[in-house]
Amino acid sequence: MRYPSTRSQWTLAKPPAEERLHPAYIQEKRWPVARYRALPTLRPRAWTATYGTSTFGNAVTLSTTGADAIGRHSFLAKVIIETEDPDFQGSLEYAYNELPFALRASLFRSVKPRNDYQLGLYKQTIKNTAPA
Repeated sequence: MRYPSTRSQWTLAKPPAEERLHPAYIQEKRWPVARYRALPTLRPRAWTATYGTSTFGNAVTLSTTGADAIGRHSFLAKVIIETEDPDFQGSLEYAYNELPFALRASLFRSVKPRNDYQLGLYKQTIKNTAPA
């Protein structure tokens, strides 16, 4: 069926086949209104475990990310466990996303080897830590 392309060929709509019934009465409901609290909904949403090479050999990295229900607060926590020369390494990051600019804070601790110390003919490798 081809529809008319000009206004002069249009026809008026036909009346409904039968009269419509009135909609059933919908009871009004009242829901409690409370101030938003992020802490009850701020929890980890994803967990990750990886194994691979690192500064002192191989390492296991455990991390988690999370946020509150509406995405106002978010965090990332990471722990690196060295298998050959264990020393605590990790980070904790926080972001507040409600401002017109990015507000982020982070704490971390990392360990790196340094070979530039020498006592006489003996070169000594030390661990250089970068605390938060």
